Amino acid sequence: MIALATVPTSSTDRDYLVATLDALRRLEDVGKARGDLDRDLERRTQHRRTLVSALVAAVIPIGIWVFFVAAQVAAARSLTEGLNMLAVRSIGLVGATVLLFLVVYIICNWLWHSTAVTRLRAVVEKPVRADYLRLRDALDVRSEAILAEPVFADPRIPANFIHPHTVALLLRFFDSGQATFLDAALYMLRQEMANTVYYSQIVPAETAADRERERIAVNRREIADHD
Repeated sequence: MIALATVPTSSTDRDYLVATLDALRRLEDVGKARGDLDRDLERRTQHRRTLVSALVAAVIPIGIWVFFVAAQVAAARSLTEGLNMLAVRSIGLVGATVLLFLVVYIICNWLWHSTAVTRLRAVVEKPVRADYLRLRDALDVRSEAILAEPVFADPRIPANFIHPHTVALLLRFFDSGQATFLDAALYMLRQEMANTVYYSQIVPAETAADRERERIAVNRREIADHD
Protein backbone atom coordinates (compact mmCIF):
# COMPACT_ATOMS: atom_id res chain seq x y z
CA MET A 1 0.00 0.00 0.00
CA ILE A 2 1.42 3.35 -1.00
CA ALA A 3 1.53 5.92 1.82
CA LEU A 4 -0.04 9.21 0.84
CA ALA A 5 1.98 12.33 1.59
CA THR A 6 0.29 14.90 3.82
CA VAL A 7 -0.88 17.77 1.67
CA PRO A 8 -0.33 21.19 3.30
CA THR A 9 -3.49 23.23 3.76
CA SER A 10 -4.03 26.99 3.77
CA SER A 11 -6.09 26.98 6.98
CA THR A 12 -3.06 27.81 9.14
CA ASP A 13 -2.14 30.76 6.92
CA ARG A 14 -5.69 32.06 6.88
CA ASP A 15 -6.02 31.62 10.66
CA TYR A 16 -2.81 33.60 11.05
CA LEU A 17 -4.27 36.48 9.00
CA VAL A 18 -7.52 36.38 10.98
CA ALA A 19 -5.54 36.54 14.24
CA THR A 20 -3.45 39.40 12.84
CA LEU A 21 -6.53 41.37 11.83
CA ASP A 22 -8.09 40.80 15.24
CA ALA A 23 -4.92 41.98 17.01
CA LEU A 24 -4.75 45.06 14.76
CA ARG A 25 -8.33 46.00 15.55
CA ARG A 26 -7.70 45.62 19.26
CA LEU A 27 -4.57 47.74 18.90
CA GLU A 28 -6.55 50.40 17.04
CA ASP A 29 -9.12 50.32 19.85
CA VAL A 30 -6.28 51.17 22.25
CA GLY A 31 -5.27 54.05 19.98
CA LYS A 32 -8.84 55.38 19.96
CA ALA A 33 -9.01 55.02 23.73
CA ARG A 34 -5.81 57.08 23.99
CA GLY A 35 -7.36 59.82 21.89
CA ASP A 36 -10.49 59.84 24.05
CA LEU A 37 -8.34 59.94 27.19
CA ASP A 38 -6.30 62.89 25.90
CA ARG A 39 -9.46 64.81 25.01
CA ASP A 40 -10.95 64.05 28.42
CA LEU A 41 -7.78 65.31 30.11
CA GLU A 42 -7.96 68.57 28.16
CA ARG A 43 -11.66 68.98 28.97
CA ARG A 44 -11.26 68.29 32.69
CA THR A 45 -8.16 70.46 33.12
CA GLN A 46 -9.85 73.32 31.29
CA HIS A 47 -12.90 72.92 33.54
CA ARG A 48 -10.77 73.17 36.68
CA ARG A 49 -8.88 76.18 35.35
CA THR A 50 -12.16 77.91 34.49
CA LEU A 51 -13.55 77.19 37.95
CA VAL A 52 -10.48 78.56 39.73
CA SER A 53 -10.45 81.64 37.47
CA ALA A 54 -14.12 82.29 38.27
CA LEU A 55 -13.53 81.91 42.01
CA VAL A 56 -10.55 84.27 41.98
CA ALA A 57 -12.41 86.79 39.81
CA ALA A 58 -15.39 86.72 42.20
CA VAL A 59 -13.37 87.49 45.35
CA ILE A 60 -12.92 91.24 44.74
CA PRO A 61 -16.52 91.93 43.58
CA ILE A 62 -17.89 89.99 46.55
CA GLY A 63 -15.64 91.95 48.90
CA ILE A 64 -16.81 95.23 47.37
CA TRP A 65 -20.45 94.25 47.75
CA VAL A 66 -19.98 93.19 51.38
CA PHE A 67 -18.27 96.50 52.19
CA PHE A 68 -20.90 98.47 50.25
CA VAL A 69 -23.89 96.81 51.93
CA ALA A 70 -22.34 97.15 55.38
CA ALA A 71 -21.60 100.83 54.78
CA GLN A 72 -25.13 101.56 53.56
CA VAL A 73 -26.74 99.77 56.49
CA ALA A 74 -24.46 101.53 58.99
CA ALA A 75 -25.18 104.97 57.49
CA ALA A 76 -28.95 104.51 57.39
CA ARG A 77 -31.13 105.64 60.28
CA SER A 78 -33.58 102.79 59.73
CA LEU A 79 -33.75 99.49 57.90
CA THR A 80 -36.20 100.92 55.37
CA GLU A 81 -33.97 103.87 54.61
CA GLY A 82 -30.97 101.55 54.31
CA LEU A 83 -32.74 99.34 51.81
CA ASN A 84 -33.84 102.34 49.74
CA MET A 85 -30.31 103.74 49.65
CA LEU A 86 -28.96 100.30 48.76
CA ALA A 87 -31.39 99.92 45.84
CA VAL A 88 -30.60 103.36 44.42
CA ARG A 89 -26.83 103.25 44.76
CA SER A 90 -26.34 99.64 43.81
CA ILE A 91 -27.39 100.17 40.16
CA GLY A 92 -24.06 101.63 39.14
CA LEU A 93 -22.14 99.24 41.34
CA VAL A 94 -23.62 96.23 39.56
CA GLY A 95 -22.13 97.28 36.23
CA ALA A 96 -18.77 98.12 37.80
CA THR A 97 -18.44 94.81 39.66
CA VAL A 98 -19.54 92.79 36.62
CA LEU A 99 -16.91 94.55 34.53
CA LEU A 100 -14.31 93.99 37.23
CA PHE A 101 -15.22 90.28 37.38
CA LEU A 102 -14.85 89.88 33.63
CA VAL A 103 -11.50 91.68 33.53
CA VAL A 104 -10.03 89.58 36.36
CA TYR A 105 -11.50 86.40 34.86
CA ILE A 106 -9.91 87.08 31.46
CA ILE A 107 -6.56 87.88 33.07
CA CYS A 108 -6.68 84.66 35.12
CA ASN A 109 -7.43 82.58 32.04
CA TRP A 110 -4.54 84.23 30.22
CA LEU A 111 -2.18 83.56 33.12
CA TRP A 112 -2.80 79.80 32.92
CA HIS A 113 -0.62 79.78 29.80
CA SER A 114 2.19 81.65 31.55
CA THR A 115 5.21 80.04 33.21
CA ALA A 116 4.59 82.31 36.20
CA VAL A 117 1.84 80.01 37.47
CA THR A 118 3.48 76.67 36.66
CA ARG A 119 3.34 75.44 40.26
CA LEU A 120 -0.25 76.60 40.75
CA ARG A 121 -1.25 74.93 37.50
CA ALA A 122 0.36 71.67 38.68
CA VAL A 123 -1.56 71.83 41.99
CA VAL A 124 -4.89 72.59 40.29
CA GLU A 125 -4.46 69.84 37.69
CA LYS A 126 -2.91 67.23 40.01
CA PRO A 127 -6.09 65.15 40.70
CA VAL A 128 -7.03 65.10 37.02
CA ARG A 129 -3.47 64.33 35.99
CA ALA A 130 -3.28 61.45 38.47
CA ASP A 131 -6.41 59.84 37.00
CA TYR A 132 -5.05 60.39 33.50
CA LEU A 133 -1.70 58.73 34.27
CA ARG A 134 -3.41 55.76 35.92
CA LEU A 135 -5.61 55.17 32.87
CA ARG A 136 -2.73 55.83 30.48
CA ASP A 137 -0.57 53.24 32.25
CA ALA A 138 -3.41 50.72 31.93
CA LEU A 139 -3.56 51.40 28.19
CA ASP A 140 0.22 50.97 27.94
CA VAL A 141 -0.03 47.56 29.64
CA ARG A 142 -2.90 46.58 27.35
CA SER A 143 -0.97 47.71 24.29
CA GLU A 144 2.23 45.93 25.32
CA ALA A 145 0.30 42.69 25.79
CA ILE A 146 -1.06 42.94 22.24
CA LEU A 147 2.35 43.85 20.79
CA ALA A 148 3.84 40.81 22.53
CA GLU A 149 1.54 38.49 20.59
CA PRO A 150 3.23 36.41 17.84
CA VAL A 151 1.60 38.38 15.02
CA PHE A 152 3.71 41.38 16.10
CA ALA A 153 6.61 39.77 17.95
CA ASP A 154 7.31 37.21 15.23
CA PRO A 155 5.41 38.36 12.12
CA ARG A 156 5.13 36.22 9.01
CA ILE A 157 4.38 39.18 6.78
CA PRO A 158 6.43 42.36 6.24
CA ALA A 159 6.03 44.88 9.05
CA ASN A 160 4.65 47.57 6.72
CA PHE A 161 1.91 45.14 5.63
CA ILE A 162 0.65 44.67 9.19
CA HIS A 163 -2.24 47.07 8.73
CA PRO A 164 -6.01 46.40 8.69
CA HIS A 165 -6.36 47.36 5.01
CA THR A 166 -3.54 45.16 3.75
CA VAL A 167 -4.37 42.21 5.99
CA ALA A 168 -8.03 42.41 4.96
CA LEU A 169 -6.92 42.38 1.33
CA LEU A 170 -4.74 39.30 1.91
CA LEU A 171 -7.74 37.58 3.47
CA ARG A 172 -9.84 38.54 0.46
CA PHE A 173 -7.39 36.71 -1.78
CA PHE A 174 -7.93 33.58 0.34
CA ASP A 175 -11.71 33.89 0.49
CA SER A 176 -12.05 34.49 -3.26
CA GLY A 177 -9.89 31.47 -4.05
CA GLN A 178 -7.18 33.58 -5.70
CA ALA A 179 -4.62 32.39 -3.16
CA THR A 180 -4.33 29.30 -1.02
CA PHE A 181 -1.12 30.07 0.86
CA LEU A 182 0.32 33.17 2.49
CA ASP A 183 3.27 33.46 0.13
CA ALA A 184 0.91 33.48 -2.86
CA ALA A 185 -1.31 36.11 -1.24
CA LEU A 186 1.71 38.31 -0.53
CA TYR A 187 2.88 37.92 -4.12
CA MET A 188 -0.55 38.96 -5.41
CA LEU A 189 -0.61 41.96 -3.07
CA ARG A 190 2.79 43.13 -4.31
CA GLN A 191 1.61 42.73 -7.89
CA GLU A 192 -1.49 44.80 -7.16
CA MET A 193 0.65 47.48 -5.51
CA ALA A 194 3.02 47.58 -8.47
CA ASN A 195 0.28 47.76 -11.10
CA THR A 196 -2.48 49.93 -9.61
CA VAL A 197 -2.41 53.43 -8.15
CA TYR A 198 -4.93 52.61 -5.41
CA TYR A 199 -3.02 49.64 -4.00
CA SER A 200 0.31 51.42 -4.34
CA GLN A 201 -0.95 53.90 -1.73
CA ILE A 202 -2.60 51.41 0.61
CA VAL A 203 0.50 50.78 2.74
CA PRO A 204 0.70 53.52 5.41
CA ALA A 205 3.89 55.35 6.29
CA GLU A 206 3.32 54.42 9.94
CA THR A 207 1.44 51.40 11.24
CA ALA A 208 -0.68 51.17 14.39
CA ALA A 209 2.04 49.04 15.97
CA ASP A 210 4.65 51.72 15.19
CA ARG A 211 2.47 54.41 16.74
CA GLU A 212 1.84 52.37 19.87
CA ARG A 213 5.51 51.52 20.35
CA GLU A 214 6.43 55.18 19.97
CA ARG A 215 3.68 56.30 22.35
CA ILE A 216 4.77 53.79 25.00
CA ALA A 217 8.39 54.93 24.62
CA VAL A 218 7.37 58.59 24.99
CA ASN A 219 5.31 57.78 28.10
CA ARG A 220 8.23 55.96 29.67
CA ARG A 221 10.60 58.84 28.96
CA GLU A 222 8.12 61.24 30.52
CA ILE A 223 7.87 59.12 33.65
CA ALA A 224 11.67 58.85 33.85
CA ASP A 225 12.04 62.63 33.52
CA HIS A 226 9.65 63.23 36.42
CA ASP A 227 11.30 60.67 38.72
